[in-house]
Amino acid sequence: MFYGNAITVLIITIFVVGFLFLALRQFFTWYWKVNEIIGLLRRIDARLAGEPVPVDSQVQSTNTTASAPVETPPKPSKPKSANSISSES
Repeated sequence: MFYGNAITVLIITIFVVGFLFLALRQFFTWYWKVNEIIGLLRRIDARLAGEPVPVDSQVQSTNTTASAPVETPPKPSKPKSANSISSES
């Protein structure tokens, strides 16, 4: 009879520890914003690869600067060569 009680306690303990692990894991991923960071890193990776980036409503609602359009720098103008300068005068 003792072994049946010990097995029941062991099974209950395993379930409680498993539940605590999952609950604490969810809390810490929310607290450290792990899911949001992963989403932002995927968007950065897609932009660097030149792929179209899908709009993620969760990231957009919590971080408005991440969804701002990226400004492209102006193209530098070609320097005038010595031949073009001499022909202008």
